[in-house]
Amino acid sequence: MEWEFCRFDILNDLSGQGMEQDVFIDISDISGNYSNPFNILYKTSDIINNSNIGLDIIKDFSENFKNKLDLEVQDADDIYFYTGMIQDSYDFHKKSFKVKQIKLHFDLNSLLSNHLYEKKGNVMKIITLDKKTCTLFEESFKKVKAITEEESRKKTKPLWIKDNHLEQLENLTNDMVRIFKYHYEINLFYMESILREIQFYNINI
Repeated sequence: MEWEFCRFDILNDLSGQGMEQDVFIDISDISGNYSNPFNILYKTSDIINNSNIGLDIIKDFSENFKNKLDLEVQDADDIYFYTGMIQDSYDFHKKSFKVKQIKLHFDLNSLLSNHLYEKKGNVMKIITLDKKTCTLFEESFKKVKAITEEESRKKTKPLWIKDNHLEQLENLTNDMVRIFKYHYEINLFYMESILREIQFYNINI
């Protein structure tokens, strides 16, 4: 079984801060069609939670850097230099994180604007991704899937392609897998960067 690369040691060290440990998906399925695409979305939500925690750790360290040093053996210039480095790192990652979240919410809401969701699912708009949002999204999809399959079973005559909702459901599912996995991989890479920053500065928490 293949797994995405990440710093297991840092994740383990930060488990006491509330970071999720099980954020990896099995990528050995070469078809890319996971039995439940929402497994990917839940993992993405966990990664986002971890990234938020990591950003808070870096921010706290930049604000309290002087208190963590032995000022008797540190030059003032060194303190200012490293404080600036950590603050710059925080500002960069915070801005990058915001951009990623805007793109994520846009793509998820684009999926929810699909006519199958609009006609057969639950009306919802995503403004933040967490476990509750994932659950509501998944419930809406299950509703769409059940209604579509039931309607298709009742139809006896041939359908025009534009009226074949089963095929549209399959296309929607494939789009969901593609978009979920795209944001999973981007956010996993971003979380890895946050963890490396914490390790680089040897932030003790």
